[in-house]
Parts: sequence; C-alpha cells; structure tokens
Amino acid sequence: MRNAYPSTEVAIRSPDVRPLAVTMPPAPLKIVAVVVSRDRSDELARTVSALNRQQSGAAVSIVIVDSSADPATARSLAGGNVTILASEVNLGGAGGYALGMMSAIAAGAEWIWLMDDDGRPLHDDALDVLLDEAGRRGLDAVSPLVLDAENLERFAFPYPIRGRYVFRRDEVASGSFIPSTAHLFNGLLIRATAIFKIGLPDLRLFIRGDEIDFLHRMTRAGLAFGTTARVRFMHPSSHNELFPVFGGRLHVVYPEPAWKRRNQYRNRAYNFLTHGRYLILAVDFVRYPYFFLGVRRWDFAGLAEWLGCTWHGLRGDVYVEPGVDLTPRPKEMVEYLRKEESSFL
Repeated sequence: MRNAYPSTEVAIRSPDVRPLAVTMPPAPLKIVAVVVSRDRSDELARTVSALNRQQSGAAVSIVIVDSSADPATARSLAGGNVTILASEVNLGGAGGYALGMMSAIAAGAEWIWLMDDDGRPLHDDALDVLLDEAGRRGLDAVSPLVLDAENLERFAFPYPIRGRYVFRRDEVASGSFIPSTAHLFNGLLIRATAIFKIGLPDLRLFIRGDEIDFLHRMTRAGLAFGTTARVRFMHPSSHNELFPVFGGRLHVVYPEPAWKRRNQYRNRAYNFLTHGRYLILAVDFVRYPYFFLGVRRWDFAGLAEWLGCTWHGLRGDVYVEPGVDLTPRPKEMVEYLRKEESSFL
C-alpha cells in the first residue's frame, strides 16, 4: 500500500566519521472511525468489534457519537482506542456525523471512516484496501460496496451500472471501481482536508437526505471519489421501502414511519432543486402520483402528504419533523459520558 508520508532521513555527524544517513520509519496514518449510534446496543457492539479486528498499519481510533436513551453500551465500550461523544439530544444522522467529523479533525485525523452503528466492514483488511485504492487512484474519498445485511448476495442500495440500476452483487465485476458513486455514509473513507472543501452535513436535513446533499457537494467541490468492489460492507437494505412503478422501470421510495417519510419527501425535493437535478424532480411528479393513485388505489391522503412535503422542500423549507423527540436525556447519563469524552477532546 502506498504511504502518504515519505521516510525521514537523519544525518548523524562526527568530527572523525563521514555523515551517516539513518532512515526513520514513516509515521503511521492517523485514522478516526466515526460511528453514529442511537439505541442499537447490540449492533453497536458488533460494529466496534469489527473495527477493532482491522489489521492495519494505520493508527486507528474509534469515536462513537451516542445519543442513546441508555448509555450502558457506550459505557462498556469506552476506553482504550474508543471514545464516546455524548449528545443530550437526538442529532439525527446529519448532526451525528457533523459532530463526529469535527471531533476527528480536531484530534488530528488524516482520514475519517464513517458508518452507522448497524453497518460494518465484512473483512479484516477493509481499511487497508480502502487506503490502497485511494492511494493508487488519487482519491479524496472511497466507499465500499454496501451489501444487504440479510442477504449478502444483493446490494443494500442499487448501483448505477452502464445506464441502469443493479441490485445484485454478481452484477458488479470483482475488483471493479465505480467512479463518482457512493452510498453514504456507509463505510465512506474520506480525507479530513476534504471536509474543508465540502463543509459539514446539514443539520436541518436530520435524516433521509443529508447524505444525498453531502454527496452532491462532494461532486460540486471537484473531489475524486468512487466505490471499490474490493471492499464489502454490510448495512440493512432499503428494499422494503422500494416499490416498482411502470413495470419496474421506475421505483418509488415509501418509508415508514410517517415522520421519516415526510422527511424523505421534503429533503428529496430540496436536494434535487438545490443541486440542479431537474429531470429527476420532473419524473417524481409522474411516478409518485401514479404510485398513490394507481398502485395504492386512489390514496389521496398519501398524495396530499407527498405534495405538501415536496412543496416545502422546493421552497427550501427544511426542518426536523415536529414528531421527533428532541428532549434532552437525563442529566446523570450525560455527566458520566462527558467524563469519557474529555480524554479525546
């Protein structure tokens, strides 16, 4: 693997001896893995275990941005190379990643490895292979193939290949590279310096769209990135939210519960308008009415909900859903976790 830092030569001089050049070993890359977690203790423990199994020459530390109601799991994992950043309120994915990225940068990270608590690398050399891909291809960010946690032969989210979306792992050649494509933030490895070009995830988007906005900003900033099939990563899929329309030529995303669905509609319209994806936005005004009136048999309430949220997004009116609980956690939980994070900050 190509190292980003050359060896250092130190000249030792003596009055009677010719200078001797001693080669010092290069400093290991400093990697911070950021895991955003909320109320999935078993999954979080598995993800931290998978990260600790990474066989890498880099210096890897783990930061868990935790907003769980019960901090017991975070308490058991803290220490060593694991640091807990406690949040008194639910920051959503956007806020969690923003806090984690800033903390990683402040700690001197050269690369930041991003993931949810329910996603993890599937092999122990994943980090080194991602670094190798980034070095060989001159990338600012690189993403693994994201596979469905319930079926590792299919993708958690479809990939665009040769003008169409593919859903199965065998439809992507082993070892191939898909340029300018990534499913964030599932295992994305990104240079810390790139964050200064992109900015942080938009807290207003909360979930369901913050990753799309960040991806578009990566593109607009001119970053070199893509997905490598050499690395496999697992995450729960979106297949139960995808509904085919027009004979499967198009799909509609219809998540549950309702607050998450409204976030999806509003943020989707905001992102497509903000980032100039006018064609996709126009297609939405065909596929969604067809879905509600045809597939769901005259679901006028569903259509009205989609239209209302889409209109808000087009106006730039994006916000955290009123139904989302933003109540601070009990103070005694937060005070304990703040002690754990002091060593990191």
